[in-house]
Parts: sequence; C-alpha cells; structure tokens
Amino acid sequence: MKTYQKCRQILCIPNPVQESISHILGLEGRIVKAGKLAIVTGTLKYGGSRHVANAVLEVAKKFPTVRSAVNIKYDTKTIKRATEKRLCIAYYDRVLEPRDTKVTEGKTISWGIKSAIEKLKSPPDIIYHKGDIGKEPMILLFGKTPKDVLTKLVKIR
Repeated sequence: MKTYQKCRQILCIPNPVQESISHILGLEGRIVKAGKLAIVTGTLKYGGSRHVANAVLEVAKKFPTVRSAVNIKYDTKTIKRATEKRLCIAYYDRVLEPRDTKVTEGKTISWGIKSAIEKLKSPPDIIYHKGDIGKEPMILLFGKTPKDVLTKLVKIR
C-alpha cells in the first residue's frame, strides 16, 4: 500500500499575543494519507510543530485574528483551486532569501512569511513557496481557528 504525505501539521495559538512556540499546541508528527484514510502519526504537544508555529506567530503579528494553520503538500492544483475559490494567496521565493537567514536555524520561516505578507491589507488564507536547494516546497493554510482552517482545506480539496 502506498502511503504519502498530504497534511503535515495543524496547530492553534491559544492566545494571539503568545510569542513562544512552547505555548502553541501543535502536532508532533504528521497526518498522512493511506488510500482513502487519513492517519495521524504523532500526538498533540505544546511546541510540537516549530515551523508551522513560527509561521502563525509571524502572521499573527500583523493579523492577530490568525491563530491556526496547517502545512500541506505543495501542489499547483491546490493553488489553482484556492485561486478559483477566491482565497487570499501570498507567495515568497526561497531563492531570494538572504544567505545569513538561510544558515540560521529558525529564521527562514519568519523571513518568508514577512516577505509574503508585507504588502497585504487582509490576512492570508494561503502562503506558499516552491522550495529551494534542500528545501521542500510547501503550502501553509491559515485561519482564525482549527475549524476555520479545516473548512478552507475541504473547500480546496
């Protein structure tokens, strides 16, 4: 049976002013698709999803209503469907990331999110990038609550 990754992590910030990932509940592990089933391969844990937590914290600095996100596998069809559903989509190019940011652990997500949202007037539904050398492309889907994120996910799937 072929198992592949679709939905990586989902998390929620309990308080939008939290500034530490240790206060954020996230999935330590992944959600994978096996046939028609979604299988959770980890547990919920505070600090459980550093990359997604950093992304939500960065978006919440500018748009405090954004408190939840999920990281899903990059697919051009997903971006196309999100565009058709009129979701707010932002993009950043990892190739343009400054070298000192690339080599500093924990800085790349913040840099990318800041780059993607700097000109936005409303919260993004999606922020994505197409990867770089050694960096996997990804889509981050944001919302006010986990339910909001999952509603958007169903809308584009």
